[in-house]
Amino acid sequence: MREYVYTRLKSYIINKGWFYIKSVSCPDVIEPHSLSVNTGVRLVVHKQRFGIDADSQLWHWDEGFLINKASKLALDYEEGYIRTFHRVHACQNARKLINDASTQLWVLLKGGFIANQKKSVLDIRRASMKGPSIIIHRRKRKHNDNQRWLLEPEIEH
Repeated sequence: MREYVYTRLKSYIINKGWFYIKSVSCPDVIEPHSLSVNTGVRLVVHKQRFGIDADSQLWHWDEGFLINKASKLALDYEEGYIRTFHRVHACQNARKLINDASTQLWVLLKGGFIANQKKSVLDIRRASMKGPSIIIHRRKRKHNDNQRWLLEPEIEH
């Protein structure tokens, strides 16, 4: 079964099941740091796993929210001013009420960008000592593979 998600620009189809959010720039996928199920934990990219070990890497689309399978928490980001010299990190938090959820509502844009309502996108910050972390950044016009994502359905084993 597929669900149609409408953005102001285009409409895209998202599989209603669990999926990986896989980087276009590398074979890694988004997961909470240290596989944590706690709120406020930052998100990183890590080598893709399969089977029962994959739960922390699997996400589900639910009316604009991206929900992690292991933690049941929503993809969120820390409050902050998004600009090129300030890093706003993606994290996971309890799902907010829709009126307060501006940091938790996401849309898919053409080209594989995952954007928030402010039109900033998920981006990989490679300079992190703890492994590449996910930040929220302005969309780049060129050299933007680190901002593009594939939604890869879970493979049942």
